[in-house]
Amino acid sequence: MTEDTSLSADLSSTLTDMACSFISESGTGHLSVALVQDAVDFCLSTHRGEAEPPYSLDGDGFVESLCRHIGRGSLDPTIPLMIFAAVRDAAAALREKRVANHADAKTLTTVSARSAFAVQEIGTKLGRLYINARREIGDEQRHIDHLKSHMLKFVSKRGRGWIDVGGTRMCLLDVPSGWLSLAEAIKLFAGEDTYKRVIFEAGQRGTFLGTALERRIITRSPEGFREAVDTFSSAGFGSFQIRELRFSDGFARISCPDAFEAWAFLQTGKTSSAPVCHYSTGVLLSFMEQISRRNDITATEAKCIARGDGKCEFVIGTQEQLRKRGVTVPEWGMTIKEKAEYLENLLEENKKVQTAIRRRNLELSALNKIISTVSRSLDLREVLELAVTELHTIVPGKAVAIFVTDHEKQQLILASQRGFSEEFVARVSQLRFSEGLAGRVARERTTIAYDDYAQVPEALEAAAQMEKIRSLLSVPLMSVHNIHGVLNVASTTPYHFPPEEISLMTAIGYQIGAAMERAQLHEEMKQNERLASIGTVSSILAHEIRNPLSSIKTNIQVLARKLDLEGFDKKRLDIALVEIRRLERILKEMLDFARPLTMTKSAHFIDHVIDRCLELLDGSLKGAAIKVVRKKTRGKKTVMLGSEKIEEALLNILLNSIDAMSGGGTLRIATRWVQHGEGRGVRVEIRDTGSGIPPEHLGKIFDPFFSTKTRGVGLGLTNVKSIIEVHGGIVEVESRVCEGTLFTITLPER
Repeated sequence: MTEDTSLSADLSSTLTDMACSFISESGTGHLSVALVQDAVDFCLSTHRGEAEPPYSLDGDGFVESLCRHIGRGSLDPTIPLMIFAAVRDAAAALREKRVANHADAKTLTTVSARSAFAVQEIGTKLGRLYINARREIGDEQRHIDHLKSHMLKFVSKRGRGWIDVGGTRMCLLDVPSGWLSLAEAIKLFAGEDTYKRVIFEAGQRGTFLGTALERRIITRSPEGFREAVDTFSSAGFGSFQIRELRFSDGFARISCPDAFEAWAFLQTGKTSSAPVCHYSTGVLLSFMEQISRRNDITATEAKCIARGDGKCEFVIGTQEQLRKRGVTVPEWGMTIKEKAEYLENLLEENKKVQTAIRRRNLELSALNKIISTVSRSLDLREVLELAVTELHTIVPGKAVAIFVTDHEKQQLILASQRGFSEEFVARVSQLRFSEGLAGRVARERTTIAYDDYAQVPEALEAAAQMEKIRSLLSVPLMSVHNIHGVLNVASTTPYHFPPEEISLMTAIGYQIGAAMERAQLHEEMKQNERLASIGTVSSILAHEIRNPLSSIKTNIQVLARKLDLEGFDKKRLDIALVEIRRLERILKEMLDFARPLTMTKSAHFIDHVIDRCLELLDGSLKGAAIKVVRKKTRGKKTVMLGSEKIEEALLNILLNSIDAMSGGGTLRIATRWVQHGEGRGVRVEIRDTGSGIPPEHLGKIFDPFFSTKTRGVGLGLTNVKSIIEVHGGIVEVESRVCEGTLFTITLPER
């Protein structure tokens, strides 16, 4: 109840922390925690009966505010979609943990529904933005088509006078009727910004200077710049005078009382709010750029008679030079072409957003399918079969395999697959953590993808050559803190795993990992319940039988001493006593199984413990014609253990080996120091040459009450496993029929 109350009181904070963690693990980068908190509070507000608070300065609801900011372009649309998806995943994760009370469970369901609603609303808004953008692009295209069909055609005509500069003709203009009309036409059809840019660039690019410099009529020097300005003046464009010239710095200040554009504008009887001599500005800038060979300079008209100034003044130089003189270079607005390109880019961005939304919807759909599929069962084998079947439809044309981790043996066990050959499956049914890309993923607990699998250092020869795998994606199957397996997606044709697919498979890996953990916990719970029931019954039976059995044993022993029996009658009493002792051993095993193990550890030499066991079994070993071969540890290091319990475990294994070698054989016992966990440990290997254990029995020998013998109740190896595990160790078994069995016990040093 304490855990439920805490969760209920801090549900908003818990959801926010988990959502932020999911976003961080996805590799997306840092997002505003405040925005995640707002999303969580929005999803919680309706269930709690609260009015939805105004989360924006505009005073509207949270989703409406997000949609408005997306429409303005001030918010990346993928951010709110990602946040709501993370909130929904966090709510789902909390439900799966089953730590919430009933009220919180209902709240988490509402959070999931509200998250889905927010994603749908944002998607609808993006759809409307897409439609509006297409409409605007269409309007601009029709306007462009109209301009093309009505564009004025100008034909150059020879004037009565001109200035010839090295073969380039500078023509005298009828400024009021010609130039001004051209300017007005451009403004009419293309707008003010386009007019300014066109006229400026026409002046900057279309002068006589290139030919004059090529023919060396004008030199690249201060004098050459002066000659160019004088020639421009002589052609009738105005009386331009150089007031200041620092040629080496690319700086010049030029004035003109009657620049042709401003003069023509004044003839209309109007004044302008801004300078109008854009052509002259472009021409003068081109003079300085070409003659000084500088490309880091700009030009602006600082004063203009059309604006009411006494004269036009043009300043040329670097941005820094103009800034120091207090001269501001105006920024050009967008031309109609740039506007069209901008709208096209906007449309392209909207397409990308729509594509991202569709892709995200597909990813969410795939995730929902996986979640729905693996939630159908709590049986681990069935969960994995369902997951592989569903994954095979999500990644068509690729092979899929799921390996389950065996942390004790540091192995990956192939549990389910689709698309691989039987021969290949047999070759990779068991992999060590040190083998293959899957083993690396199990160790590092991170997703790894390779487009060229054959070049991977960890590539398995069987995978590259036998199965012809060209590309491989390997994903850890994780729960919150544990890895339960590895998912492999393989392609036999060259394939590039895009980031979005890697992200999707990683998310699916977490869902499958969580489902595996649920199934394993369910199985452990069932096993514990079964063992608890068996233990209770065993304890009751043992106690109920032990007292009468003790009475029977005592009376038989008394009778054996008082009666002077001979022959078969005496043998009957001896047989009864032997069987009573066997029943007492069985009762002891049942009581050991039923009650918790307790022991006091002390330092012992493991080889001394084994020696005592062999001394106790010396008669049995010789009677069965079994040869014992020992290989002891080097040095005199001790191990902390409960010697009586370890002796009991070792005697149980040794007796099984003696039974398996009824016709004689060899018993090999080796001890050595090994790495165990984060420290050192001692390993005991007991290998016999007996009959072996059939494969179908190998996985059951440690189960309670499992036995293939006619005597005993099958608790011996169960108690062995319990004793070793209480010491923090592990016991493993390998066996081949008719070849023998190997028991391996590993105990920590401390």
